Amino acid sequence: LLMAALLTACGNAAGRNLASNSEVESCMLCHNGSKLANYAGPGLENPHPFGDADELTCTECHGGNPDGEGKEDSHVPPPPEIGDRQFQEENALAFFNRRTLAGIDKFEDYVVDGVRYAALDWLQFVNPGDLRVVTQGKSCGKCHAGHAESVANSPLATETGVFSGAMFQAGVENAIEAHRDLHEDTAADWGFRAATDATPDPGDPGAVAELYEFPVYSSRSGSGPLPIFNNPAYDQANLPNGLTEDNRAIAGSPLANLFHEQIAFTCGDCHLGSAGANNRYADFRSSGCTGCHMPYSQDGRSGSRDPNVPKDEPFDPDQIRAGSAPTCAPIAS
Repeated sequence: LLMAALLTACGNAAGRNLASNSEVESCMLCHNGSKLANYAGPGLENPHPFGDADELTCTECHGGNPDGEGKEDSHVPPPPEIGDRQFQEENALAFFNRRTLAGIDKFEDYVVDGVRYAALDWLQFVNPGDLRVVTQGKSCGKCHAGHAESVANSPLATETGVFSGAMFQAGVENAIEAHRDLHEDTAADWGFRAATDATPDPGDPGAVAELYEFPVYSSRSGSGPLPIFNNPAYDQANLPNGLTEDNRAIAGSPLANLFHEQIAFTCGDCHLGSAGANNRYADFRSSGCTGCHMPYSQDGRSGSRDPNVPKDEPFDPDQIRAGSAPTCAPIAS
């Protein structure tokens, strides 16, 4: 898990924990083999060999227990909704969210062996570069807070151009009343997660004060606004009622919601807010900063020297197992 998502904080900012003269963490012993915090062992390569920030501690970025004895005592345990590999093979929600990281921030806090964890603690552990982590001032965000905030509100992270643009093309009225008629009625309204900008620049084309979170209508739990699953409102005969006289889709109608979900499923994972589908050759990555600043192989296999990371997974990078396709996603955005 460490190598697959390893991205560490950097820079010459205050708050860095340089560890060359400190007691070595259990992470270094297990994954690199060095008895000093210097990546001098035969295992995991230094993921951040830059300037005077080349010896950051593992837990500075990943969290976890630096004094742990073995994997279970050192790693952050996953939320119960994620579980272990066997659970993920049997549970579509767990499989999807472990692969894409899309809905991790929706999970409640949990307790393991008397210790309380937030779901974002585990997300930080598997991918310190996730934007939901770095915008909390953790990992990369400790040294790159400005970059973290800027990227988190950018189209790369919100995918507002896809979500808002698709609904605009269908003629759906802007969901945010204050945005109607703004920028010639092309102002964005939807994003992967809600976003705000207290001081948008009126001279910046496309700048808006807020985005709403693209909702999910396809949950099988039956929750959410006008859920699709087993709902006769979405029968074919009823769909034309969702059009105006000039063939614009009516916001909140079953027709508009179906179109909305199709966009979420087919285009909704191509942003830095999640790790994407990770289920086909040449499309393996993680989320946030890690998606651009860590190298990934075309077949998704690790090229690390870390002795504790499998080098033969995935066996077939184009094999899509049950629950892995976006259309199986209980939490799509």
